[in-house]
Amino acid sequence: MKGTDQFGYGIRVVAADFDHEDDKQWQWWCTYLGDPGKFNFTPRLFQLSSSSGEFAATEFFYPSRVPELVNSLPFLQEDLYNASQPALFLVDNHHEVYLWQGWWPNDTQGTGSARIRWDADRKRAMETVLQYCSEKNEKKPPKSYLIHAGLEPLTFTNMFPSWEHRQDIAEITEKEAEVCHQIILVEDVLARLCKATYSLAELQTRPLPEGVDPLHLEHYLSDEDFEGVGASGKQGVDPPDKHHSCSFCMGFK
Repeated sequence: MKGTDQFGYGIRVVAADFDHEDDKQWQWWCTYLGDPGKFNFTPRLFQLSSSSGEFAATEFFYPSRVPELVNSLPFLQEDLYNASQPALFLVDNHHEVYLWQGWWPNDTQGTGSARIRWDADRKRAMETVLQYCSEKNEKKPPKSYLIHAGLEPLTFTNMFPSWEHRQDIAEITEKEAEVCHQIILVEDVLARLCKATYSLAELQTRPLPEGVDPLHLEHYLSDEDFEGVGASGKQGVDPPDKHHSCSFCMGFK
């Protein structure tokens, strides 16, 4: 069977009978047509988190790891899904790098300070992924893609020995305003998170634009818009605890 994957590569899937081989079992082989790259590498997995108080990348080593031997399928779906959620993982399969983003459990409040910390972690994770790619190959960094839990493409799930689609997680993930079923470049998502200026109308919508700090909405206004809601300019902004009484804040309720 022939076709193309989400990245435009040609794919040939062959069902091979290994009755006369040592393995004596059916196996499925997926090969990229015309790809000169070699597949003699072991993928790498890092958890990205600030739970210790400082944002860090911690490499995950599988139990049977032998550094001098190649293991093409070293990790399990459970390594991602059993982590405390929401979680962030960098998955490096040598040809591409993925940032896997977890979900907010239904019994967890994804608002307030927790949401602000999560947005900050996501931004740092994306910056880390891009830096990682640049250090892998400074002249031609591998592409990096954002993957959402429950909506993982085959190109991602094929890196694991088995994968069970979790419809319950997909439904939770799809509630997020910015989530889509398309494969997204990490650099494109990071560019949106780093957007510095929004119109007054954009800041009055709910949910807020992705990455906007709800406690400091005034920082995202242009000087013209800021003055238009009753303030004289960004340099004279009152402390946050006084904002509730000013006409500026009234415009965001």
